[in-house]
Formats: sequence, C-alpha cells, structure tokens
Amino acid sequence: MSITVPPSHQPKRDSNGIQYVPKDYVEVAEAQEASFLKLMFDEMKNSIEHAEEPSSAEGIYQSLLTDEQAQSLASHPDGVGIKNLILDQIYPQKFRSKEGYEAYQAMTKGNGKPRE
Repeated sequence: MSITVPPSHQPKRDSNGIQYVPKDYVEVAEAQEASFLKLMFDEMKNSIEHAEEPSSAEGIYQSLLTDEQAQSLASHPDGVGIKNLILDQIYPQKFRSKEGYEAYQAMTKGNGKPRE
C-alpha cells in the first residue's frame, strides 16, 4: 500500500532553487544546518534516561552516527529548510540568476576567491 500526496499538498520548489548559488555558499549553509541538526539530535538523546552510562566506545560510535545522520539530512536537497533560510540571507534571491552567477564566476575567476 502506498500513499500519494496530491501535488497541491507537496512542498513548493523554488523556481531558482540553488542552481545559481555558488557552491561555496551552499556548502556553508549545509554545514550550518548540519551543526544545528547535530545539536538538536544530541539534546534529544540527552533527554532519554539510560539504565547505565554508555561506554566510551559506545559514546564515540553514537557521536559519529549522529554526525553522519545530521550531515545526511542537511545534504538532502530538501533538508529541513534551515539551509534555504541561511542562503536567503547570505545569497538573496535577487542574485540567483544565470547572469548573476556568471558575474560571480567572472569576479572570482571561478575559484570562489576575488581576483587580484
């Protein structure tokens, strides 16, 4: 049995999306979203009472697992939306066009660093 969501109830995709956002900006936004998610997951896990303290190996494993879960969720195109909020602040919609992207590439010579 599968459930289909009608198009009217599916999340709306931004027409510009992040296709014209420089990779460096997207990576920063994803890293911030992943950091927030890790913090949130850690706090959720801390709210659970354990019968005994986990061993140091288990603690390391759980920490690595949480890191990967947060990174995986943040790198998903939809994520949880924090990445998009950050991108709206650091690279507003008005710059998200083919012309704006090409101007950025020309200004930075395509490597993300200003020309000298």
